[in-house]
Amino acid sequence: MKKAFTLIELIVVLVITGIISVLSTDIILNIYRGYLQSRAINTLEAQTEIALEQIAKRLMFRIKGSTIGRKSDGNFISTSDAGLNQDYIILEWIAYSYESFQDSGWSGFVDTEHTNTIPPTTTGGGGGKIETPYSKLDNANDTISDLTNKQATLSNGKVGIYFRGTGSNVINTSFGYDKVNANSIGTVNTTTGSTTNLTIPKYKETEISEYYYLLHTAYAIAPGKPSADGDSDLILHYNYRPWLLGADNQYNGKNSNSAIIATNVTRFNFKEIGNMIVLKLCIRDAGRSLRDGEEETTVCKTKAIY
Repeated sequence: MKKAFTLIELIVVLVITGIISVLSTDIILNIYRGYLQSRAINTLEAQTEIALEQIAKRLMFRIKGSTIGRKSDGNFISTSDAGLNQDYIILEWIAYSYESFQDSGWSGFVDTEHTNTIPPTTTGGGGGKIETPYSKLDNANDTISDLTNKQATLSNGKVGIYFRGTGSNVINTSFGYDKVNANSIGTVNTTTGSTTNLTIPKYKETEISEYYYLLHTAYAIAPGKPSADGDSDLILHYNYRPWLLGADNQYNGKNSNSAIIATNVTRFNFKEIGNMIVLKLCIRDAGRSLRDGEEETTVCKTKAIY
């Protein structure tokens, strides 16, 4: 004789099945939330690393001593200054034209004994010349022209020159950050018919050295307008030349270009230790991976650039 389930047994089975279903649902939801959290962290880590790498690749080719921190009101100090703090939210520097250097446009050396090398003899007068052997300045001109949308060329007097080892004073006098003085940077033109000789029409100093850099742009990393949540975009400014002086040649001038390199940035700090620049960048998820009301995810990374 077959024995059937009693009603009580069926109820118990249904209750147990319901409990198992609820627990399974909670487990699945927790697993899914964990997946979303991990995805958010992985995405933010990748975004933060990419943004820092973009900045680092440009900072690697900075003119040592040209790096400053700037406040939103325009005041600035050297990143090596002990007074640098979180009020200085804009990082700015001048880089040498490594693209045109890698394209074999200029050698970086001056033949000081060559008859074509004539150092400026009057302070502020310019008028000097340098012979730079093994250079192909026509190549350099093409590269710089392309990189600056033809704003700067070796024929229009907007490309800068910096002689290594001649000394500089970043505050006010060296690079044009104050819109008035750029004593450490001259401007150059190619000598007609030559690919190895440069004239120096403007230079406030008379001292040159055997090593030089050509310059076609400065860079600035600045926060955009803060959102209601307190974060902001992080913006790269480029294609401007402070050594040409004036407000139009600053990072926020009308002729400069800009690009967003990170969004939802909650923190961007920098400091200089010796000749090393240390950056810290924090980016939040801002609801891109998690739902409203769930715990916010923020990732911070630090990078050192020598």
